[in-house]
Amino acid sequence: MFDVPDDPELRQMINEDYQTFIRAAEEYINCLEAEQRRAFDKTNAILKRYLQSFGSDAALQSTIN
Repeated sequence: MFDVPDDPELRQMINEDYQTFIRAAEEYINCLEAEQRRAFDKTNAILKRYLQSFGSDAALQSTIN
């Protein structure tokens, strides 16, 4: 943290830098969320096909400790 300077031009420059960073971070987070949705949808579609193909023989095993 730092004290915001009194110089109006410097304040404006710092403000613009913060805004640029926040916009970029927001775009990155939105991209990650979209990719997560795509991965979930694809996995869900594959799981449905698996269950349709193998019916009662379908068995999911977890490797989570």
